[in-house]
Amino acid sequence: MTREELIEVMVRRMAESECGPTSLHGHAYAALAALEAAGVRLVPSEATQEMTGAVLEPTASRYEVMKTYSDMIAASPYAPPGG
Repeated sequence: MTREELIEVMVRRMAESECGPTSLHGHAYAALAALEAAGVRLVPSEATQEMTGAVLEPTASRYEVMKTYSDMIAASPYAPPGG
């Protein structure tokens, strides 16, 4: 699924939302639900200490984990253009 297709999924979910056109919170929840239904999870751009600690092997450095995470985020099919 491309970034544009994800946007379309969010727009459709927001349009189907029963929260009314003035409920920004409702639309935000609908958009998040659409992403989750598409198998997408929102994660921080930079890994937190808790995240790196959960996967840090005794032989790995925190730098290596952070670099790998950063590379994964950069390679995401949903990354903004030029981002």
